[in-house]
Amino acid sequence: MDCFDDVDRLRGAFPIIHRDISAGPREGDGDIPADAAGGTGHESDPSGQIHHAKRFAEYGAKIDSADLDGEKLHLKGEVPSKVIANRVWDVIKEVDPTYSDLEHEIATTGGETQPYTIKSGDNLSKVSKLFYGHANKYQEIASANGIDNPDHIQVGQKINIPVQS
Repeated sequence: MDCFDDVDRLRGAFPIIHRDISAGPREGDGDIPADAAGGTGHESDPSGQIHHAKRFAEYGAKIDSADLDGEKLHLKGEVPSKVIANRVWDVIKEVDPTYSDLEHEIATTGGETQPYTIKSGDNLSKVSKLFYGHANKYQEIASANGIDNPDHIQVGQKINIPVQS
């Protein structure tokens, strides 16, 4: 896997990836929109990484730069909480579990938990999937927020997503 593949996969961890890569543009760069406005992102991004990234942009995750430093990908960015930092690392580990071709400066600008406001259509399983990568940790979210019945959440309800145990 080359560094360009890494950049594409890491798009799922961050909302913006600046293509300041010394090797210049590569064939097909124009196929993936800078933001997936007007679409799901799945049309030209089969893995849904850009669509996934847009969801974290509203919580403050961003990447300032992504550059090649020799054979290593250098990322500089920030995430708003340890919860989202852990999600970023999940994506990084999918790309390269040993991080052998990655140098990073990823700052966590906030605390441990991630604030979240329940939206129309949400349930705690969907929230768990968003922040943990799988839906089966909804009870952990419910428990951390004093929610006795996970099926009884309200649009506009403010909760805090705990760091996954």
